[in-house]
Amino acid sequence: MLSRLDNQKGMRKLLVDLLYKKGYCLCIPDPKLIKAYFEQVRSSWIQKFLLTKNALELSIIPMFMLVFIKNKSLTVDQSQCLLELMQVLLSQTGFDTIEEIFFDNNYKQIAWVYYVLSELIKFTLDDFVISDKNRKRIMAMAASIELLLDKASILTLTKLTLNTENTGFNILHKLLYVIAYESLHSNQIIYLSTISKKLIDKTENFGLETLIFQIQRKGFSFIWCALGTWLQIVFECEDSNQFKINHYTQLINSILEKINDEKLSSILFEKETTGYILVLRYLYFKQFRFSLFHLDLTESFNFFKQWCNKIFSILTFHQIELILETLTLILNNDLALSTSDRRQLLQQFFDYLFEYCKLKSQEIIALKNLQERLEDRFFPSNRIIKFFKGVRANCLFFNRTNFRNLTLQEGEIPPDESSDLLNPEYARLSVNYSTMGM
Repeated sequence: MLSRLDNQKGMRKLLVDLLYKKGYCLCIPDPKLIKAYFEQVRSSWIQKFLLTKNALELSIIPMFMLVFIKNKSLTVDQSQCLLELMQVLLSQTGFDTIEEIFFDNNYKQIAWVYYVLSELIKFTLDDFVISDKNRKRIMAMAASIELLLDKASILTLTKLTLNTENTGFNILHKLLYVIAYESLHSNQIIYLSTISKKLIDKTENFGLETLIFQIQRKGFSFIWCALGTWLQIVFECEDSNQFKINHYTQLINSILEKINDEKLSSILFEKETTGYILVLRYLYFKQFRFSLFHLDLTESFNFFKQWCNKIFSILTFHQIELILETLTLILNNDLALSTSDRRQLLQQFFDYLFEYCKLKSQEIIALKNLQERLEDRFFPSNRIIKFFKGVRANCLFFNRTNFRNLTLQEGEIPPDESSDLLNPEYARLSVNYSTMGM
């Protein structure tokens, strides 16, 4: 009979022979057998063993993970077996060991898990649909990455999300941009979204805030760009985008749920207080194009209104004044908008201010006065609208007092609010008529 020590030595040797190779291990050992062997050796030895490196400077878990990437000839059964083996290996891995594996940068000079995720992102739609065998291999690789992320601590994943490659892009940046802009199979959208969600959920709030306010293209923050990307994919005229929109919407919502309202409102002041133009784009698209799209978009727009509520809710009156200093100039400089469009956008922007900003009663009165002054300054035609409003008010006054009991003659129009002649739309026609020199 072998002693307990001799038995452990025998198990260790078997594990080394089965798992530790000088090159890539293409003969995948039986996961159930490996699990049985692990149960007979000390946990402390397992942790050291999992960090032992082969001639390629790879420890065991990275070595088997790279088999997913490098060995394109894996069968469906081999991919499944490899995934089960990863599950067994990770079940034996402690938090400290996981962190060392995550940030081992002897391979490709970046954090190892960052490299693995970057390789997963590179798979295209063609790679995915070329064969069922290839699709299963990629999906098994994605599942094994999910196992890695589940095993890691919050601190480890926070460090990972803030880790960048030489281009300065964070892995979460890359994941969201790939989901938004690349042509992907629905299963690819699912596993990329699942991985992104795990990174978001297991990243400390301070780390996530650091990430989303990093400056990206054209000097705007990542969260501003992500919201702009959301607008872009929502208004692409393709029904097939709905699946992508749903997942992308949920990811942005997961981010915003973890961000302090006050910090989030800062995106309105990016680029010398032009950040709020994002909201104007939404208002413009919603008004003029929303009716063209499928009803499934309703949920996404409800999310956007929640985001706007979060962004606007803590604005002070002084901050609103800063925004409005440049708002009308931006609208007037946009040659794609008609005068009518600009006026309506300005009106809707004020509607958002009144709806979402937490203002005192005197501030609301001041904001209404400011709105009127801006309309008088930039849209002189509003004087005519005011004239008709005054006419309507007078008509209503007389209708309700001196002339209440008079009987209208045949063909007369009752001077009430339903009268088309008193509709502001007619004032707009009058302005257009007058500008023609008539």
